[in-house]
Amino acid sequence: MDPRFKLKNVSSSPLFGYAEDGADGVMVEAVNDLDFVSEVVDKTSVPVMVNQLHGGKSPNWTLQEMQDVGVSIVIYSTPCLFAAQYGMEKYLDQMMETGVLPDENTSEMHDCVNLLYSPPNYHANLRSVNLQENNKHKNK
Repeated sequence: MDPRFKLKNVSSSPLFGYAEDGADGVMVEAVNDLDFVSEVVDKTSVPVMVNQLHGGKSPNWTLQEMQDVGVSIVIYSTPCLFAAQYGMEKYLDQMMETGVLPDENTSEMHDCVNLLYSPPNYHANLRSVNLQENNKHKNK
């Protein structure tokens, strides 16, 4: 473990103070050592969340690695935004080249309508990755 991230006294860390004061969970941000994340999971009684993004301070850990150390929630909001931006740029480039709306790599109106009028949480449940099932905090 990187010694800069070694937890010496749980009570002196604000992260644990939040948990002790009733927070529903804690977020580990910009940490480059998975052992540190594991230690946070072991020393707190609430779910632990990790944010992942390309080019951030935390390595691109696999879901399995994070699940193995007990992470409850992984956030991929920024990489999804970057991917959407990339897709929009490619789509617009193709439109500029052809002069018409591309028919490929896009959704059609009925796809959008189906998404909007699907039963609540249908699509979210299909696409979500829930690490909570295997989290050691789920029964606490």
